Amino acid sequence: MIYYYNRPFLNQYLYHSRAKLLIWILLLGIAIPIYFSEKFGNIFMEADLSKKILFIAAETLLVGLLRAMNDLPSQMYMQKNLMLFHSSGISNLQLIIGQWLSRVPLYLWAALILTIPLTSGLGMADKLTTGLLLFVIGFAAEMTVDLVCRYLMIITMYYIPAVVKGFVGIATIGYLALFGFIVWVLVSLESVSFVFWSQFEQIMYPVAAVCGAGIIVLLFLTGRMGELYYEGWLRLVENDKRIQNKDSGISHLISTPQNAVMIKDWILIIKNKITLVRVGLWLIGMIVAVVLTKIGLFDSFLTGQNAPAYVFGFVVLYTMLAFGEIVSALYQQEKQSYLIYFMSGTKGRHIFTAKFITSILLVVVPVLIGYPVVALFLQIDGLVILQTLVWCVSITMGAILLQLGIASFDRKGGQAVRMIIKEEDSNGMLEQVPQSPIPVLSSFAGLIYTLIAVALYWFHLHFLFAVLLFLPCLAMFGLGVRASEYR
Repeated sequence: MIYYYNRPFLNQYLYHSRAKLLIWILLLGIAIPIYFSEKFGNIFMEADLSKKILFIAAETLLVGLLRAMNDLPSQMYMQKNLMLFHSSGISNLQLIIGQWLSRVPLYLWAALILTIPLTSGLGMADKLTTGLLLFVIGFAAEMTVDLVCRYLMIITMYYIPAVVKGFVGIATIGYLALFGFIVWVLVSLESVSFVFWSQFEQIMYPVAAVCGAGIIVLLFLTGRMGELYYEGWLRLVENDKRIQNKDSGISHLISTPQNAVMIKDWILIIKNKITLVRVGLWLIGMIVAVVLTKIGLFDSFLTGQNAPAYVFGFVVLYTMLAFGEIVSALYQQEKQSYLIYFMSGTKGRHIFTAKFITSILLVVVPVLIGYPVVALFLQIDGLVILQTLVWCVSITMGAILLQLGIASFDRKGGQAVRMIIKEEDSNGMLEQVPQSPIPVLSSFAGLIYTLIAVALYWFHLHFLFAVLLFLPCLAMFGLGVRASEYR
């Protein structure tokens, strides 16, 4: 069972990967903690061995709980192969233990990554002995917390299954908050004082004692967990069978033509693997920009006066590069959908409005999130941030209106002359890339518009921006509505 759960990952990233991506992931996973431990290792300089062990306990409890809420509902209750396991004669407790042991490679890796920064600043002999001790403690803690979280998941699913539906959302918010806190610590604190670590130790001892007692109680219930697990899973399966002929859950959202078109577009966007890559690159770009700025790499030209303008330009341009192509490809991906729109009475204004709202969520919202976060980390004045947000909205709204207005002429994208042969994209990986002349023109027009608008902002030519760029782009709404009609 351990091999069964790890085989898909090994197949994708090692056995059937030409580049053997798993090897590169492992090397990168070691290099990054080493770099950060050398760069920010002062954080643990005042922490002795007992405090580092307590830090491992705190990290394991927090991250382990978030990981459990995010991963365990799917692994333990929603995978299709669970029916095979439950009917194969394997005891329910063996199934739990098998799923638990399948996480051994992950937690070995997590323990190694956690150990590297904790041994920063030690001599080679101490680094090896202390590192080995912390690695063993970290791995044991990760495995113990994972098993206890499985027991908690079983109990929750058996007694209050409705709560489990919100676990993934809670975990996502928790991950974002934790990620933001880590970035803040790295860019704002050069070291952590001995007083802080002493206070941390005083807090963690009672927390560890209470959690340890709870863990012991749950482990004593191991014999009962198999039965509770099976009963909870069976109830979920039976409930799914009862509702499978009812509404899918989003049918109530498709009350207007705009919503129907928008939901269809978002399904295509979310199911495309490149979307996750775009989001990941956008997040990495923002983080790298903050870290490089905080360590002084741009001090030669970045000052307190011009920092808001540079941050504004970077966030807007980088976001357009990350997600602007999707806006230009929204009409391209329609293909033969226009016949359905014609038969259902969907008008051009419905189609263009839906794509405009989708584009706002793709471009405007990331800018409204990215600029304040980056600006706050760089300690830019709050009033300046609020004033600049107006221009963030104006520039990105104008850019997406221009892009959609041009792209709407490719409303029957499936019939256009392709610049990329369809057979080259068997997995739909290029679905978000402009593939015919009109979407390509739309994408370039959006980038050029953004560059000119940012330049006008830098030179404080706000009136010229309003007259020459933004107001004309408003006319694109009417043009896009007309071009979106089925003819």
